[in-house]
Amino acid sequence: MTGGGDSALTMTLIAYERLTDHGLALPLFSSFPGANALHVAIPSSPGDPAAHIQTFEIYSAAEAKSLDSSQHRSVSEGGIWIDVFIWHDTVHVGTRAELWESLEGAHQQMERTSPLSLLALAEGVGRSEMTRCAAVAYEWLTRDWGRSKADRWRVNSYLARLARRDLIRRFSVGSWRAKAYEVLEVMRLAQRDTVLELRSPRLLDLKAEDLPDLAFAADALGWRLEIVLEELGELPVADTASQASRALVMRLRHGRGRTQTQIPLRVVDSFFAGSRTLRDARTGRLRTMTLSKAGDARNTMKLQLPEIAGMSDPVGRFERRDDGIVFEVHDSSSSEGRTIADLLDEGVRDGSTRKTQRGATWWRVLPSALKR
Repeated sequence: MTGGGDSALTMTLIAYERLTDHGLALPLFSSFPGANALHVAIPSSPGDPAAHIQTFEIYSAAEAKSLDSSQHRSVSEGGIWIDVFIWHDTVHVGTRAELWESLEGAHQQMERTSPLSLLALAEGVGRSEMTRCAAVAYEWLTRDWGRSKADRWRVNSYLARLARRDLIRRFSVGSWRAKAYEVLEVMRLAQRDTVLELRSPRLLDLKAEDLPDLAFAADALGWRLEIVLEELGELPVADTASQASRALVMRLRHGRGRTQTQIPLRVVDSFFAGSRTLRDARTGRLRTMTLSKAGDARNTMKLQLPEIAGMSDPVGRFERRDDGIVFEVHDSSSSEGRTIADLLDEGVRDGSTRKTQRGATWWRVLPSALKR
């Protein structure tokens, strides 16, 4: 660690937490090699592979993996973002551009078996390579999921991510940064024929040139980016505060008999707003959460989900609707479950995924642009 004054805090990348079998992992830092306390870096621009490190925060890792000492990196506040990437159980460390180069020999195999992981690296290399890898990922998802789900991924995940990144890069100074985040909560992206339409509040006076990555990606698809500016109250979202938290994804953990899971009280009090009754989106069956106490104090909320008994890694999506909260659960190995797991992993990298103290349960409230 550095001393006082205006010196930037310096830490060492010494470990990582595995998020998936392959792909980007969560880098973990310490004040010096061998220190017990681990930290995560907070990016200057969440979700941006070109981000710098803004600061560090203490982190409780569920299962930290140590890096070989030859892979340790000294990094400072204000320094370039460093990633950890796993491929065939080999750990790579570096910027996205460095990772792209060090994994060059695996690119063809990644295109065939893991194009989303390759796309994550390509987004830190250049627009042309990024759009090429996005096209490969889209075709792969079309074969695995079908065209309808692949279309939703392309607009609601890939292109929406570029829109958010462009907005934060463009309006990152002073009070404009807060306004950009306000826009992120209510913007809408939709594709009709050859038009990619972004509906946004008028307050930023947004133009296509403010969104260069999004415009480039749309042009590569043969689409035209069209920005529709409206007064905040005219947008489809009437209540931005509540709509921003309409959907939540969660990595569940098996409890008693493998049919029970626990919902953190923080989620119950915020997203669920104290509601205990949920409805299965597929069957319509109602499920009621029950409160567990430790003495007179609230401990946790329990939910019986018999369908997760046979799942190795259950994940769920919860959505607040006018008639109550609906949910669906999947194993993360399924196409639907993989989508949820990817959203949680993305949130771990940009800080929007939260975890219980021991990391047993993960959850992420989705911005409206990511809502399915």
